[in-house]
Amino acid sequence: MKRFIGVLIVAIALMAFMAIPASAASLGISPSKIEVDVPSGGSTPVNFQVHYFSGELHVSLVDIPLEVEPTVFHITSSPEDIVVTFRDNTFDPQEYNGYVRFLSTGNATVGLAVNIAARVTVELSANIVEKPTPPPPTGGGGGAPTYYTDTNLFGTEKSFRISRTGEILKTIEATSEDGMFAITIPKGTIALDKDGKRLKGLEAAVDE
Repeated sequence: MKRFIGVLIVAIALMAFMAIPASAASLGISPSKIEVDVPSGGSTPVNFQVHYFSGELHVSLVDIPLEVEPTVFHITSSPEDIVVTFRDNTFDPQEYNGYVRFLSTGNATVGLAVNIAARVTVELSANIVEKPTPPPPTGGGGGAPTYYTDTNLFGTEKSFRISRTGEILKTIEATSEDGMFAITIPKGTIALDKDGKRLKGLEAAVDE
């Protein structure tokens, strides 16, 4: 009787194992954790490698309001390299923590989640603008010449005093119109252009 029960248990276990297709029995994804920067309104491709699996693989995001492309891969070999593109349509700089979910469907469902830290970024562009050096003051007084650097920061134009050697003589501060970005150049900062000369102009804007 005990022998009969043992044979029956083995037979049931074997039937259960055979009911699961080999292609869906296991799934491996590398890397297991990623960090990705996605430009606001843009996209970033990320490489993954699929192991121990062949068949249709669905990709989606959990707790991250971005889009992925493509959402379905047809895996034919192991290992196989795939490229998942993360796309932002929110135009809102944020940081998110969630998962990339890889899921196979069919007679058996196998899923795997990769931890992801995603940052939506807005790029700031700063261009050095060459301005002609004003002539030194003439006449009585005999004081040292005064130099200025002209700035256009987020659409606001101002001039700030700067020394002959490029030292900022007053702290420069500016904030973008939406309040999301700020620039501060402390007093005493040495501001030079690419040729090592005193900075004559500075522009900064938000690229969307």
